[in-house]
Amino acid sequence: MKILRLLVTKECNRNCKGCCNKDWDLDNLPIVNHYNYEEIILTGGEPLLYLDEVTDLIREIRKKSKAKIYLYTAFVENEYDSIFNILNCVDGITLTLHTQKDILPFEKLDKKMQQILEPWTKSLRLNVFKGIEVYTFL
Repeated sequence: MKILRLLVTKECNRNCKGCCNKDWDLDNLPIVNHYNYEEIILTGGEPLLYLDEVTDLIREIRKKSKAKIYLYTAFVENEYDSIFNILNCVDGITLTLHTQKDILPFEKLDKKMQQILEPWTKSLRLNVFKGIEVYTFL
């Protein structure tokens, strides 16, 4: 399977230990000039910092490719509208919970998604950093 991991920004509103982007020389990554992939993962930094630009990019990719598109985000509190807006454009979202403080906003988002998005047709993946107790909503 051909998968493209496309970094749409290196800017982020967090400073996480173990950030995978700290290991990359972001200024010297190759530039993408086509979208001939089966799956495209949009990541960053934090893509939701630039919701309008990322949404425009998704629309452009959709014109040129039949690839499944997934967005990776470090969900933070009060991004509910951003999450729902981007869900209309992508095939799924991967949320990463970085700290224990992320649990309550995720629980609220999960409840809202269950109320609004029936039947569920999108992929929702969850990454949880080591040491975070998630038993409260499982």
